[in-house]
Amino acid sequence: MRIRHPRKVLSVYCATGSGVRSGPYTEWSGRWLVVAGTNVDGKLDGQWTRWQREGDAVRKVEERTYAAGVEVGDHAEWDPQGRLLVRGRMVEGKRSGKFVERHVDGDEVVGGGACYQGGEEVWRTEDEGELVGKACEEDAVADG
Repeated sequence: MRIRHPRKVLSVYCATGSGVRSGPYTEWSGRWLVVAGTNVDGKLDGQWTRWQREGDAVRKVEERTYAAGVEVGDHAEWDPQGRLLVRGRMVEGKRSGKFVERHVDGDEVVGGGACYQGGEEVWRTEDEGELVGKACEEDAVADG
């Protein structure tokens, strides 16, 4: 089937005879790919990527990895101009270790981040030098 320039988001995916999503999944807004991922037995599995369009430019704004529907591994988010805002590691669906957590204020990216243990915030800073230099127990476990 050919569909040209849908007015809203078009989702394209594979499903079993009973309707459970299994296989590649994409979302399109007009001719622009805005989401790509994979489902296994109805759950997100593997890399999941989201793009955002601004004018004629499309940039990656989010990248995550899933195992059986639970977020694991690297987690990253960018603003539409391509500036890194969030970066860290997920364990069993929870933030773990140091996370870069920046935000945009006007035209400026304001630095910062936090340390997480078992998904709970242990400490937070707006100084990226402190984020890099300060110990975070979860990082020691991951390195070992």
